[in-house]
Amino acid sequence: MTKIIKYTTALLILILAFFSYKFYQNYQFEKKVNQDWQAFIKPYNERHKAMEEAYKKEQEELVARAMKSYLLAKQDHYGGKTPEETLKLFVDALKKKDAKLAAKYYLPWEWEKQEKEMQEWSADESLGSFLRAYKDGNIKKRKRVSGIAVEIYPKNEIKYHYTIDMILNNQTGLWKIEKF
Repeated sequence: MTKIIKYTTALLILILAFFSYKFYQNYQFEKKVNQDWQAFIKPYNERHKAMEEAYKKEQEELVARAMKSYLLAKQDHYGGKTPEETLKLFVDALKKKDAKLAAKYYLPWEWEKQEKEMQEWSADESLGSFLRAYKDGNIKKRKRVSGIAVEIYPKNEIKYHYTIDMILNNQTGLWKIEKF
């Protein structure tokens, strides 16, 4: 009887050792697969993280620009209560060759850029033709989705015209030049 117990115990130890070895092999295999998988997805995770950070930074910059635009629009007091009044003020500034003032009738975040353009335009002879078209030409308005467009046709001209897109500054109730 003791022989049977010894053989059974030995057999159980062998079976236990065999399964322990198989479990260890399986563990090592799973560990290797996991390491390979982590190595495989690492560049994708890094790229994803970089994209998330870039997106977050872009969103923060967008919010900062929107806040700056909002504050600039709220503090803007250049323009008229009607598109025609803003256009007249703009033309008066151009007649005086006051590029800085003329630029103020644009959206506030465009002032610096437009001042430079107005200075260049004031030195150009096309300013004179625009002023003549405004004085002697035909002025038409048409509605746009975000405001109105003022079209200024020089006298006796049907095809060529100046188009000034205007938008209402909801913060101050004044009309601004969006694009010329």
